[in-house]
Amino acid sequence: MPWLQGCERAQEAPVSRWVGASFERGHRLRTLKSGSLPVAAVQRRAGVLVIGGGVAGLSALHALDHAGHADAQLLELEDQAGGNSRGHIVAGLACPLGAHYLPVPGESTYEVSAWLHDIGLLRSDSAGVHANERYLCHSPQERLFIDGAWQDGLLPSAQGRPATLAQYRRFAALVDHAQRELGFALPTHRVRWSPGHAALDEQRFDAWLAANGLDDTRLLGYLDYCCRDDYGAGIHTVSAWAGLHYFASRHGFHAPGDDSAERDAVFTWPEGNAWLVRELAEPLKPRLCTGRTVLRVELQKHGVQVLAWDETAGQ
Repeated sequence: MPWLQGCERAQEAPVSRWVGASFERGHRLRTLKSGSLPVAAVQRRAGVLVIGGGVAGLSALHALDHAGHADAQLLELEDQAGGNSRGHIVAGLACPLGAHYLPVPGESTYEVSAWLHDIGLLRSDSAGVHANERYLCHSPQERLFIDGAWQDGLLPSAQGRPATLAQYRRFAALVDHAQRELGFALPTHRVRWSPGHAALDEQRFDAWLAANGLDDTRLLGYLDYCCRDDYGAGIHTVSAWAGLHYFASRHGFHAPGDDSAERDAVFTWPEGNAWLVRELAEPLKPRLCTGRTVLRVELQKHGVQVLAWDETAGQ
């Protein structure tokens, strides 16, 4: 639609396009029927094959490489690895396409901590572990536009809303209780799975919230945002375990006025987590096969057969 530049109306609409997501390649899976898949023009063998070059896939290949699997390879649909942590350039300025910060890892996340030591983001001495100040943001500041005005922080203000504040405090107490009684950690397998965890995982988060008398629209809206941010699904879809894990595995939940509420320090860069992707992918370049759309994965008697479309070669 037409847009305004100064006081004059432009004659043409600005050009817009998708950046970083080759949806045509993904749609190839939908349009190709299993009986009409092309015949492979080239056959290759690999001892281990990782499918998908997001941070999880790159981390898997990194671990395989360190474990001595010299014949491990990775297939990635896009022309650039990194998934939701890739970056972009706009008018010469670096910017993130998705994930844009990394919390300083806690004690249970020692694999991440070890890698951050390797790439110079953390260092250890007799006084403890120190983060590289060049990339550290001690006090991230966020703002929310609500009720026709800007406010500090993403949690909607409870000023003049005693019922909202009471529910914020009740949810904070429930998160604290879950932390102490059940335990939550990143990665999740650092805490033993218990019947209490299973009971939470068997019910939806929204149902658990309702059962605990939590129905304030501001609280529910914020929790829905948090779940969509981490899981890609809201409180009506994720389990109560997932909803609590978002907070209980990290910094908890803090109601307004809670003096202990201090946001964890985070690493960040102009290009977001693309900085980390570059550090992770560069040593693995010879093993990264980008522009490969995986069409089929078949488990066979003596291995796995993968059919992938080479987007550059067209075969």
